[in-house]
Amino acid sequence: SGSEAHDRLSRSINSRRLRDSYLVSRVPGALQAQVALPLSGVTLGALIVAVATLLIPLAGGLTPSRCRLIGGIWLVLTVFFEFFFGRVVMGHPWAKLLEAYDPRGGNLWVAVLLVIAAAPYLAARLRGLV
Repeated sequence: SGSEAHDRLSRSINSRRLRDSYLVSRVPGALQAQVALPLSGVTLGALIVAVATLLIPLAGGLTPSRCRLIGGIWLVLTVFFEFFFGRVVMGHPWAKLLEAYDPRGGNLWVAVLLVIAAAPYLAARLRGLV
């Protein structure tokens, strides 16, 4: 829903702010990609699972397949938003947008996307709903 998309956007922005203002500023330049980016990805993944765990009962009528469907929808919407916002709103070139999908630089975005896809099912399992 629109509220869920807004919540994910807020978490993503806040995670980036935390990374940029706190983690990156306290880590020497050479270690930033090795420490700040991965830590930011782990933090965002944990927040996604935590929020999903709190909100998953609102979905109602949960089955494993419905949880996977919800996760798939979240994944598609997230990737669409990333490319739409990055390309159309921010005007970034495709090469810059694709950098986030290369973990060799320390970016765990691909792992975060997997967490987004799995979060509804994980949350439902944690709550004993499936």
